[in-house]
Amino acid sequence: METIDFFAGDNKDHWLAEIQKSDWGAGKYLYELLREQKLKELCGESTKVLLLIDNGELYTL
Repeated sequence: METIDFFAGDNKDHWLAEIQKSDWGAGKYLYELLREQKLKELCGESTKVLLLIDNGELYTL
């Protein structure tokens, strides 16, 4: 397992698709903000989205 920053990675489309799979309300909201590129506008330019990943998949509990 490793932790990556969504904004620092090269594979944003893949991680966005993984976030879209979330069945958690906040995950769906995060997906919309990222898809519409509104998160940094809402939260500030220094915002990070840290993802816990395992073998190319988003790790969820």
